[in-house]
Amino acid sequence: MIDFFKKYPFRRKTWKKDFPLSYEELCSLRDGIYYAFDHWNDYGYRTLYAMIAKIDGDIYDCGRLKISFIPYRHEEEIDLQSILVQEEGYNLISLGNKEYYEFLNNFLSLPEKDEYFKKMGDIAYDLNRLDESIKNDSIYHPIEEYYLLKNSFLRDVSLSEIRNQLHRLSIGGKYIDEYQISIIDKNGNNVLEFRKNPHSLEYFPDTLYAIVGNNGAGKTYFIKNLIDLYIKKNSDLFNNITSNINQFESIVLISYSPFDTGIIKKDSENYKFIGIDFNKTTSLEDYITKEIKTLFTEATTPKNESRTKKIIDKFSFDPLFIRILPLIEKRELSEDIINELSSGQKIVLLSLLNLIIKVFEKTLVIIDEPELFLHPPLLKAYIRGVEEIVEEGNGICLLATHSAIVLQEVPNTNIRKLKYDFESHEGSIVKLSSKTYGESISFINDTIFGTDLRNTGFYKVLQDKIGEEQISDNFEAVLGSEARIILRLSKELKTNEED
Repeated sequence: MIDFFKKYPFRRKTWKKDFPLSYEELCSLRDGIYYAFDHWNDYGYRTLYAMIAKIDGDIYDCGRLKISFIPYRHEEEIDLQSILVQEEGYNLISLGNKEYYEFLNNFLSLPEKDEYFKKMGDIAYDLNRLDESIKNDSIYHPIEEYYLLKNSFLRDVSLSEIRNQLHRLSIGGKYIDEYQISIIDKNGNNVLEFRKNPHSLEYFPDTLYAIVGNNGAGKTYFIKNLIDLYIKKNSDLFNNITSNINQFESIVLISYSPFDTGIIKKDSENYKFIGIDFNKTTSLEDYITKEIKTLFTEATTPKNESRTKKIIDKFSFDPLFIRILPLIEKRELSEDIINELSSGQKIVLLSLLNLIIKVFEKTLVIIDEPELFLHPPLLKAYIRGVEEIVEEGNGICLLATHSAIVLQEVPNTNIRKLKYDFESHEGSIVKLSSKTYGESISFINDTIFGTDLRNTGFYKVLQDKIGEEQISDNFEAVLGSEARIILRLSKELKTNEED
């Protein structure tokens, strides 16, 4: 038997709602790894165990473990210590989460982990065991129409995450990996490059990217071609041979616009659409309420609960979101509370719950016009929430936007401006030279939209009234700082011309 588990054995506890145990409780207990059968029900399967350890007086989070006999034994709790003591192996499969494998990496050597994982039938460590389990999943009698591996072990984790992140972690590597993905156009130009270096000691905001441009510049067309390049391996804009977009494990598109045509709205294994298919939806309000209610239950499973709390807490400035926080532990959100939410609040909640469930390692999340329906504080919190979810999965988020508020959150190195000439019918993609991260909204608007912006709105009114010399004292009294600067400069220019 492994020496570590002789000194710090698994010790079974009775499940309580507030498990893991409190710090005060643990202080009074002997060293060991304490675990409890969660009783969480995955379509009839109960395989989840919560764990926490006390090692030489220090407390460690061991995460959560799913483990089952093959075939599944109904309602039977597994004695983890007896598995390690017995010379003869049991026919088991098991799968931990990130914290579980990190804990084992801290205390077990490679040979010890090899022995431990083989005893436990770990499918992240032994990918042959995973493939065998997939192959045999339908052999054993399912509970109704549900299967042990598919509907319990894989309920809140993807095969991609097991084969990549969790496998890499189980053998002593990093949970997340460095990568670089280039999008090359038909002329061989590198129009967009996504870089992730999660191991860098220096902070750089490398999760958010953006495309920006006037209406008609081709943002939706750009998105459509990016998705076609990934799914169909073919694109009107990009070179499918030299572009390496297939390094992404999946793409998630968020779009609530009723006017986006040609966008794929049907989910597949590595592509998910978050939004509303207006061709299929009869009652929009009923659809959104039902979706939020269903997603909330899924986003508050043991795996997702802490992340959901952390993301919702970012909206603590909003009284309705504050009311949602304590409901996460109850794993139920009533229709009455959902119906109190505004359109913008519903869109934010619907999007974030979807992302919590659907974002895994190296996911490209594309959001078309994130500013729709949202006032500035809600928009800022939404962008930060999205960034945190995507960053945790070592992914990238591409924002297609008109909003300077959004661009304040993205470095100019990660932004591309789309231009389209309606006379020549030619488009172009250019880099931004001016800084945007933390820059003022007026400066960003002027940089992006420039002359077009200055020929509209209050700019145009001022130009006309200055030309007509119709600036009254009453009008001047209501002018803001930028308008007063324009007025003063215009007066100085006119004086200089007269001189």
